[in-house]
Amino acid sequence: MIGDYDEALTDTSTFAGVVEQYAGRGMRCLGLAHRDLPNGVDFDETTSNTKNSDGTDQDAFSVETDMIFCALIGIEYPLRPEVPDAIDKFYGTGIGVRLVTGDSPNTAVSIKFSREFYQTSISVRAVPR
Repeated sequence: MIGDYDEALTDTSTFAGVVEQYAGRGMRCLGLAHRDLPNGVDFDETTSNTKNSDGTDQDAFSVETDMIFCALIGIEYPLRPEVPDAIDKFYGTGIGVRLVTGDSPNTAVSIKFSREFYQTSISVRAVPR
């Protein structure tokens, strides 16, 4: 179920839209899926029909295909309480602060504009993994 939808997820734009909403609220996203596997399955077998989604052109493991999507979870990592004061101290000494993340650029921007940092000028850069 995504939002108010209780239907098969065949349109990945719906999924991507929810991921962007979560990321825009500073959440990391975790998708859950499952698949029943037969006894004796070969976990090292790959398939050329599906490529890894990590940006490489490698074949995916067969056991990681034809899965049933179960849920999308948004995980919030609140800033530690000491972070805003630490940033103020850096700025007070003339040291610039940069936020570098491998997460979605929306997550980084959300962190930058969170209540704690709204008055600061932190530079944000999302680094692809």
